[in-house]
Amino acid sequence: SIYKNYFSDPFFNFAYDEKNIIDLITIYHHTIKHWKKIMGDDFLLVNYKDLVRDPELLFSQIFNFCELEWQSSFLQASKDNKRIVDTASSSQVRRGIYTDSLNSNDHYQKYFSAAFNALDQLIF
Repeated sequence: SIYKNYFSDPFFNFAYDEKNIIDLITIYHHTIKHWKKIMGDDFLLVNYKDLVRDPELLFSQIFNFCELEWQSSFLQASKDNKRIVDTASSSQVRRGIYTDSLNSNDHYQKYFSAAFNALDQLIF
């Protein structure tokens, strides 16, 4: 997504530097690992691919984990929401959950093989 969109705000300059992206993902990985160690079974890590492939199952598990009541009508929220959206993903907001973007990074493998290899070393 970072390479498909132009971010004019200087805040997002990190998005155009491969090393910065690897560093941020590495920090994210270490943060998740830390909180999983601290929180144990009170920490739920959700795999994005699993979520978009079977959202009802994963959302029901998330709600159950949080001791909340799940209703399948929650999946319609993106379609019913009429709020203004002003982000790079504005066209996706009302689309609902979809799998089109899964493995889209495969198209960039030959350009960023060193980055992908570095990130493959990060295992949760």
